[in-house]
Amino acid sequence: MNDLLIVGAYINSQEGENVLYESVKRLSGLFDIALVTHTPVSERIQKQVKYFIYDHRNELFVNEVSTVYWGDYPTFDYEIHPDGFRKYHSFAVYRSITNAVKLLSNEYDSFTYIEGDWWFSPEDALKLKRLKTMAIENKKLGVFFSAPEFLHTNYFYCTMDFLKNIFQFFNSKEDYIYRCQQIGSHGQLENYFYKAIEFNNSFNKVIVETLLDNYFPTTQGNLNVANEKNTNNAITYITDVLRVHGTDDIAFMYINSAKLDTVLNEYTVKLDGEYITTVYSGIFSVVLKINPKNDKFLIEIGPNKFYYDKNKILADTTKSFIKLK
Repeated sequence: MNDLLIVGAYINSQEGENVLYESVKRLSGLFDIALVTHTPVSERIQKQVKYFIYDHRNELFVNEVSTVYWGDYPTFDYEIHPDGFRKYHSFAVYRSITNAVKLLSNEYDSFTYIEGDWWFSPEDALKLKRLKTMAIENKKLGVFFSAPEFLHTNYFYCTMDFLKNIFQFFNSKEDYIYRCQQIGSHGQLENYFYKAIEFNNSFNKVIVETLLDNYFPTTQGNLNVANEKNTNNAITYITDVLRVHGTDDIAFMYINSAKLDTVLNEYTVKLDGEYITTVYSGIFSVVLKINPKNDKFLIEIGPNKFYYDKNKILADTTKSFIKLK
């Protein structure tokens, strides 16, 4: 029997189906895979996994938070604070994980979890499998990867009992929200994990790595990334337009999130239809000051379109910024 890998996925396009198929195919020889989804999947994917658990419920909840995303690069750093009310799928994702834990806890004592839009290289797949060994050798009950007050849920390892005792099971999203309020979490799953371990004084029971971007250096992640500014084509990068720190200027930001590309893809970037720069997948990040002619403007990166409002970017309510070095 192999170790258990729980793979979470939500498939709403053929591109997403292809990404998931490749993800589980790369890991099926190393793990017993339990695929958990809120959407049906094809027979070809089901043949790649040992267990398939489908839950039609995909309950979202709305909350007002000020979540911080941040990065530090050689020529710039940035922070993103998406203030206001947002819809979160955290409970739906977590319930999918617990569905697998409840079904399989008599068969396995622990599990590794990944999101289904990650492609692990052969060498990184072995490192993923080694998370369990790392925990056992250090007499710990889990391995997580951190940012300030967050534990990343793209991938982690923990024992079944640690999840049951620290993160707990919930019968409804109302129960989940109530628990978040008890422990001081705003509800996003990454923050819930952090606050639950903190509340239970259990950080001494797990390994917490801070080098998320470097731990799996040849792996591609977040391959189904899309946000409310995007036209929902799958993208392999992070992009935004933010205020330049201490000024009323704004800047376009492109950060490659695919760790390794066998083919170097080139994307033309346009501002309201006019060329401003070229970016490349796999190796480069770019920050460029821009001066749109209109308050509402369009950024195009290859086939993807992102819509912005300069007044909102510069509004006093936002704390997001880019700082040039």
